[in-house]
Formats: sequence, structure tokens, C-alpha cells
Amino acid sequence: IDGTAEITSGIGKIHMNQVDVNQTGKLVIDTGKAGGNDNNVIVDDVYVDGLMTITTTGNPAQGSEPGSDLLMKDEFSKLVLDTNFRETRESEDGEEMFFDIGGNIGTPGCYFKVSFEGEEEKPSLTLNIRNANDIFLTQLTDIPTEIENGEDTGRLEGDSGKTEHDECISDMGEKEVQVLIPDQTPEELAKQLAGNLTEEKLLQFVDGKLSGAAVKEILALSEESVAEALTGMTSTQIDQLWNTVIGENSAPVLEEKLTDVAAMREKLEAEGKDTSRLSDEKVQQAYESYYQQKRNDYHMQLSNAVLGKLNEDESLTGTRINALLGLSGKDAPMEAVLAGVIGGEKIKVDQNGDPIQAVDENLAPLYLDAQG
Repeated sequence: IDGTAEITSGIGKIHMNQVDVNQTGKLVIDTGKAGGNDNNVIVDDVYVDGLMTITTTGNPAQGSEPGSDLLMKDEFSKLVLDTNFRETRESEDGEEMFFDIGGNIGTPGCYFKVSFEGEEEKPSLTLNIRNANDIFLTQLTDIPTEIENGEDTGRLEGDSGKTEHDECISDMGEKEVQVLIPDQTPEELAKQLAGNLTEEKLLQFVDGKLSGAAVKEILALSEESVAEALTGMTSTQIDQLWNTVIGENSAPVLEEKLTDVAAMREKLEAEGKDTSRLSDEKVQQAYESYYQQKRNDYHMQLSNAVLGKLNEDESLTGTRINALLGLSGKDAPMEAVLAGVIGGEKIKVDQNGDPIQAVDENLAPLYLDAQG
């Protein structure tokens, strides 16, 4: 491809094999609005020296299935990027290579494999992944793993005996393919994750990453706010919360509310209040005030128990965090938790708590690598 080629499937998979995008070439692939697995983009043998964009986001807002996947054909397939390919976001013509994937990139059984080569030496190359669900990505180093016609296997230096696709994928050496994350703050990344991952995957993501004290702070949980949230819960919901968060003994039980006036008098008398001169209406009013205080005390007791347990726990499971979300007054409590996890593990901050943005030797855009 020397010029511009635009491919839109509408419906049906797009297979790419023996595709060579030259330095002056541009390949634009879009699966259209259909989405779903029937519209995946399949890469077999593709070499890019110019510009390539792949979009599989679909259009769920108009009733289509979720976006399609970007996959390898098989274990021998790979995408090769020349070191001259247009990777940056500030090229002369304003264009860039990117993947905007509504589904997954690769699969657990067949990672999406990327290799790069060329005369120009670069310490890193950028894959601009604007959007994706799960990413199963690996880089090929082009280091052979076996000698042709030989018996010994293992990593070898140099090209002796190298055969096609004999790459070692366990040692990336000094070169890296980096993944560009457009939104760099923990809050922006959290919003992106919350919009793309299922609840199950979100809980897996936060599982074991935060202490109870950290979750309490992130969700702004206080005795008063938790007690107020509990007032809107049924006894069954409270029992479920207790069993999930506390996990020991039984939850305190609120005494049953009385409806008989005589029983109300007896209860008030037992609490030290003289009801002999009170009409039935006044007794009911006095009992209502008494019972409301009992409810308040009960919810405060539960609140103290929950917060006390959080102060003790060094690590919360995703299930326990999920149970606590309903106690928070935040509009998007899960996003707040995600931001806490990302901020604690992936984003380095300066003395003011602001993210330190990573750059390469040319002060190019910001990255997150596997080590944060």
C-alpha cells in the first residue's frame, strides 16, 4: 500500500495477511457500526512502515452489539512495525497510528504479538490504544529460541540458525513497545475502566489492593454518614452487609416496634417514664419518640462496628468493597475506589500529590508501563 486504503466491513470479519503499508501509505480499517464477534479484525502477517488505524468500537447506543476484537490469526501471526512508522500524536500532518477497539486485543490463549524493526535505533515505540476492553499484548524480540537442525534449545545471541517466528517473548531487552494511555489522572483512568469493564472484572481489579482504612477514606465513610445510609436498608440488607463486611457473630437486632397502646405504656414505664396521666394519643407520641431514638442508636451501633472492622483490615476483597459502596454518599463510589487503586499503584506523585507525568527522551506523550 503506497497510497490510502480505507476498508469498512459493515458486517463480516476483516482478515489481513501479507499486508505491507509503505512509508507513504495509509491503511484505515473500520468494522462499522455492527460490532460483535462476527466483525473481528484478524491479523496474520502485517508490516507497517507508514500509517495504520484500526477501529472496532461498534455503536451500542444505536442498538448494535459491543465492539469487535482485534486478534491474531494463530500463534505464528504478528504485526511488525518499522521504526519509521507514524506513531506520535504530533506528526506533521496531524495523523497518528491508533487502535480504537470496542472489544479485546488478543486473547489469553493467543496474545496479540507486536515486533518492530528498522535501521533507525529507538529505545521505545508507542502503541496508541485509545480504547479496549481486555488487552493481551506481548512484544517479540526477534531472538531465536533454537538452532535450526540442532538439538539444544534456549536463548541464543545473534542470528545464527534463526528461523521465521522463532522469537523469544520472555526477554524484551532494552527495547520496549509502550502503550499510550491518553488520560493520565487516576480519576480519568478510573472513569474509563468503569465504563468498559463488567462488575465482576471491576471487583477483580480492586480485590486485595486497598486496606479498610483506605477504603473508608476514599468513600468518605463516617459514623454519621454510614448510620444515615443504614436507615434506608431493610433488615435483610443489613444482615447481608454484616455477613459480608464483619463476617463474624450475628448482626445486632433492633427490637420490634409495638402497635398496641397498652404495650407501649408498659414499655415506657419500664424505661422510667410515668404514663399514668397521658392520653393514648400522647402515649403513642412518646413511644414514637422513644423508638426513633432506639433506631438511631441501633444504626450508630452498626456503623461503629463496620468502621471499627475496616480500621483493623489490611486488605479488602472486591466483594467486601462492593458491599460498602452503598454506604457512600459519593455519586460514583466505584470510580472513587478505582482511582484510589490506580493512584496507589500506577501513578507516581510529587510532593503536592499531583501525578508525575512520564516522558521519553524526546519529551513525547505520557505512558504507563507494567511497573507503573
